[in-house]
Amino acid sequence: MKGQTVFKIFLAGFLLAGIFLGAGRVKPAELLAGLQNLGAAAPFLFIAAYILAKVCFLPGTLLTLGAGVLFGIWKGFLVVSAGSTVGASLA
Repeated sequence: MKGQTVFKIFLAGFLLAGIFLGAGRVKPAELLAGLQNLGAAAPFLFIAAYILAKVCFLPGTLLTLGAGVLFGIWKGFLVVSAGSTVGASLA
């Protein structure tokens, strides 16, 4: 139990450091374009990011909306469903 807590704290700190250090350099449009260029790997990377967000107890609203924009309604629905289910199981 203690190991999981330490891991979650480390992961949250790593994520927050990435957000604060890259806040002025990362543009959402560039992220979406980069994700679209990944082709078939894009849904799997998005699922991994969604799982990470859920494990770190971050709200998934923006990720959910982003999946709809990026993949379309039905494919986005499937991607978010997979990511949220696994993320909730791990959290």
